Amino acid sequence: MGKLFRILQYVILLSGFHPRLLFAQNHSLKDTSMVMDYLVIADTHLDQDRIDSATHYCLKAGQLARALKYKKGIADYISYYIPVLNRQGKYNEALAIALESLEICQTIGNNSLTAQAYNNLGNQYQYLGDLKSAATHYLNSLIFSEGTDTPQRRQRYNNNLASVFLQLEDKNKSYYYAEKSYQMAMQNQDSLGIASSLVNLALSEALNEKYDDAIGHLDQVLKLGQALKDDSYVLDALINKADVQSQKKNYHTSLQLYQRSVQVLKNYPVPDYELYVYWGLAQNHFHLRQYKEANDYLLKSIAVGKAINALQELRKIYLLGSEINEKMNQNAAALDFRKQYEVLNDSLIGIETRQEIHKLEIEYQTSLKEKAIADQQLIIANNNLEIQKKDKFIFLSSTIAIFLLSAIVNFILIYRNKQRTHAEKLKLLQKRNELQVLNAMIEGEEKERSRLAKELHDGVGGILSASKMHLSIIRDEEQMGPRLALLENIVSLLDQASQEIRTIAHNLSPNILLMYELDVAISNFCQRISNTGLNVEYYFLGEMPKLNNRFKLVVYRAVQELLNNVIKHAKADHVLVQLSQHDNILSLTVEDSGIGFSKNVSKGIGLVNLREKIKDLNGQLTIDSEPAKGTTVHLEFDITAFKENPVFEPSSVES
Repeated sequence: MGKLFRILQYVILLSGFHPRLLFAQNHSLKDTSMVMDYLVIADTHLDQDRIDSATHYCLKAGQLARALKYKKGIADYISYYIPVLNRQGKYNEALAIALESLEICQTIGNNSLTAQAYNNLGNQYQYLGDLKSAATHYLNSLIFSEGTDTPQRRQRYNNNLASVFLQLEDKNKSYYYAEKSYQMAMQNQDSLGIASSLVNLALSEALNEKYDDAIGHLDQVLKLGQALKDDSYVLDALINKADVQSQKKNYHTSLQLYQRSVQVLKNYPVPDYELYVYWGLAQNHFHLRQYKEANDYLLKSIAVGKAINALQELRKIYLLGSEINEKMNQNAAALDFRKQYEVLNDSLIGIETRQEIHKLEIEYQTSLKEKAIADQQLIIANNNLEIQKKDKFIFLSSTIAIFLLSAIVNFILIYRNKQRTHAEKLKLLQKRNELQVLNAMIEGEEKERSRLAKELHDGVGGILSASKMHLSIIRDEEQMGPRLALLENIVSLLDQASQEIRTIAHNLSPNILLMYELDVAISNFCQRISNTGLNVEYYFLGEMPKLNNRFKLVVYRAVQELLNNVIKHAKADHVLVQLSQHDNILSLTVEDSGIGFSKNVSKGIGLVNLREKIKDLNGQLTIDSEPAKGTTVHLEFDITAFKENPVFEPSSVES
């Protein structure tokens, strides 16, 4: 049964009382503040389940914003109107205006608004069962929200990613994002965020068969929903508890919880909740061998699912329908349901979709340094002329002393400033020398690699090719006899040796870097080493500028070193390589599914040398690994100094 019962989407409203709402009729048509006034009224009606009134005021806000050509107002109207449409199951209509909102936010140039627009689109794609598009847009929302958005919104984006991995039944990633979202909500003291995060955390725990933990967290959601007087969270708690009890084979307890949900739906008739309640009732009656009742509820769930185009849920409902009709000896109907399930399953949860969704999230860290400068002021007041005369000598002496002290202080400051400037120059000179040494070392290494590659390719490779040709002639002449099989084996071995020599030569001298940019070179390398034993996936985000060849070589060698470490030590069957470029920041992440290692394990000499080379290029390298949880290596560079104008256009890739 589907694990996701609701993609929680709540809007951050402006707080405070709006007295101008009382005088809305007297405002000028061009008063843009009226747009938000209408939206606040609409949201109030939505909270009170007056959907028609909420729709009316949202549309008034949209009409006014469009008449004024007020872009931010149009974006705000869409953000408020989307939950109203979703409440009615109008997901395609909500998707259309969400796409419009993204275009508007991109023209405004506000990263926070753009992040919200991406998140709204992710929600709509998830409602419609397009998990690949949903995950892509959620990741974009995290990218654009970094450093520009509120903690509450970033918590929501992480929670939405957790819901995608829940639908994919990915135990590890769903729990990771749900737990991260929950911790952020707790830090923010955000009741709505805590409730929504607890729902996904409980679902992930149930997926990992931690049923008691899941029920405990759902009880917390139920209390929060009752305290907030929010029936959506009450339904989330009841429906998910019923599903957990069903997984524990407590079908009678599960039926009771679903019946309680039916009572709540009378006051809160939301289509997606109705779908899950009917579906749950059908499944429990099926397990209790009450097939007629199961079929009645199944048909109700299918009707609701088709009305709101809930493809992900319909996929599993069709599978249940096949099982129910098979038990009822309705073989034709069972076969029809099975065919519908297969069609939806192939289109929604195919292998390519799973691979696309497993993209690594991009994490950023920023640090701020604050300096405090304290100034002292000396105020000398002369209140009495007689005292001034008596203290004239003292005053003059004090003035001279202060002057001398100021001169000494200024001298010390100037001296220290010169020392600091001199030290910075020495440090810069040392850095340049280190960079020159690094460049010379890299150039020497590459010349030697190129020489070896040429000798292997032209020398040993030529000898092997010639040997193969002569043996092939002998093999062709040897029609029969025991030596024919031996010759076939020798020719095959020479083929393998030639291919191995060619591969070594390519790795030693990556000429592709001279013809193509870094993203193409890394993609080519990942494709060449990917095999049935180790699946290497590669993704690139952004646009790759023309870069200095030496810089490209260091990054390319880094990828080689990291992937070779995975092959030698990680015992992994899957590696994810991500390269991104945004605002002159180049990020590279290599994540494997291997055995990992503890933090106190010493690093190999290859990794130490790699860290030094990256440091010399003012880059950063971080390693995150735990035993049995794989390893993640993240590299980050400022590529401003490594850009260059294109010299020539490549014509082909060397084979």
